[in-house]
Amino acid sequence: MTTSVFPINTRHDLVTMNDNKDRLILAALRATAARRQVSEFLRNQRYQVSSIADTLELLEAVRKNRPDLILLDSQLEPETGFSLCRYLKEHLGLAEVPILLLLPSDHESLVEQAITCRADEWFIVPVLWKNLQYRIRYHLDRADKLNKLRLQVASLRQERCRAESASRVKSAFLASMSHDLLTPMHGILSYAGFGLKRVNTASREKLEEFFLEIEASGSRLLRLLNDLLDLARLESNRITYDMRLENLVAEVENVLDEFIHPAAERQITLKKDLPGTPVPVRFDRLRIGQVLRNLLNNSLKFSPAGTVIRVSLRLHAGADDTATSLAEVAVSDQGVGIPQGELAAIFDAFGRNNPGKSGTYGSGLGLAICKHIIEDHKGRIEARPNPGKGVIFSFFLPVTENDNSKEDDHG
Repeated sequence: MTTSVFPINTRHDLVTMNDNKDRLILAALRATAARRQVSEFLRNQRYQVSSIADTLELLEAVRKNRPDLILLDSQLEPETGFSLCRYLKEHLGLAEVPILLLLPSDHESLVEQAITCRADEWFIVPVLWKNLQYRIRYHLDRADKLNKLRLQVASLRQERCRAESASRVKSAFLASMSHDLLTPMHGILSYAGFGLKRVNTASREKLEEFFLEIEASGSRLLRLLNDLLDLARLESNRITYDMRLENLVAEVENVLDEFIHPAAERQITLKKDLPGTPVPVRFDRLRIGQVLRNLLNNSLKFSPAGTVIRVSLRLHAGADDTATSLAEVAVSDQGVGIPQGELAAIFDAFGRNNPGKSGTYGSGLGLAICKHIIEDHKGRIEARPNPGKGVIFSFFLPVTENDNSKEDDHG
């Protein structure tokens, strides 16, 4: 290659590109004058340029920085541009990087080699500056579009995998929920059928037993349906909150009073560890009460007789002087506990274990509903093993140090 193959063109004949400053072009040309002229030309187009004299220098440059385009002299030494082009495409992961070859003539053998070595385009010298300018621009734009398309395809594949996984999990969940709904329904129909068949022969006590079983099954079915409706409203952001500044200690006390007799009937000791002064928090009493009742019901359900359930409320300072402090309400039990591998998914409506299989927490939709409610209160909820045996469920709510609002929030 000689310097004459790149005749200097006047600057006004070129269209300057202003958005090329982040583009790296490697110009591997044998002749010193050609490298200088091409580098000047590309820098005038706002490209980053690395001017290279031989094969080894090019390989080192490629390994350091992935180029956006390579302008390659077919007569480069010690390896020819043809063999180097193939090596870059097939072995250095540059299949998507445009490589433009410069050929000394349009001889059939040279063109055939250019095709065989997978060059994206080749030019016969002398090359017109303007033609080179637009072909570089074309190949860079084409590479951008192909890369964007590949990213979109990869993203769609990931979305499809996630959708398929979610579909499988939801199908399993719906199958489990169908069983949960059918069980109390079968109880209602069965005991109603017993009563109808024996209405004239059964004793009053027996009929009363049938009615009690029907009532119990109906209540269980109603709770499941209410949970489903609650979860649907929470996930679609269609639930409203009556947010008021309340004393969280008093609310915990009120809910605990409801569980004194149920706990005593199961021979379970209910203990509390609450501060003696009010803890001001803005919350919806109905929903926070729902969360606490759900956690206590879980603990009662899975705790054996003779054990202790402890409810505590503690304050935690913020991460720095300006951060809001947090109130932690914890329900600790000595029940069956939660396997370590299930802790991460215990609050997931579609990822929990089936309690019929492992006998652990998470039946129904209560914990998923709790998570939604607490997060809507700008808090967080977690489960962790209780040292020794059992589990600790905790939720954290921001404490209102200075409440300047004049009106209560609704919704």
